Amino acid sequence: MATQDPLEEAARQLLRERVGYPKSTSMREVDRALGKHLSYTSRLLSGSSRLRFDQVSEILEAVGEAPATFLAELARRVAGNQDARVAEARREFASAFDPEHVIERMGKTEERLRRLEEEFGLARKKT
Repeated sequence: MATQDPLEEAARQLLRERVGYPKSTSMREVDRALGKHLSYTSRLLSGSSRLRFDQVSEILEAVGEAPATFLAELARRVAGNQDARVAEARREFASAFDPEHVIERMGKTEERLRRLEEEFGLARKKT
């Protein structure tokens, strides 16, 4: 794979849907319409080559979709993914301070400390 850029991957996934990937006949039709060699579209959609905007634009033209429509859908999807990640981070943060979660972690820490004391023959000072 050429990249792990989330925006590029989202664009690649949306392009796959527009082209009908992995149907080789659809990709061959796009390659012919573009006047490119027969693995051009396949390489771009599989991720073995970087995906540039000019390539996206020419593929969209070959499948009859306006770049503005594609970009609007891409923006919607990327924003949706961001919202989901933010919501998950908020849930994780909130659970970190949930009293039951904190008490559970304290109990596990206490148990680990007790095992270490036993393993090394240490006695805790009582306060």
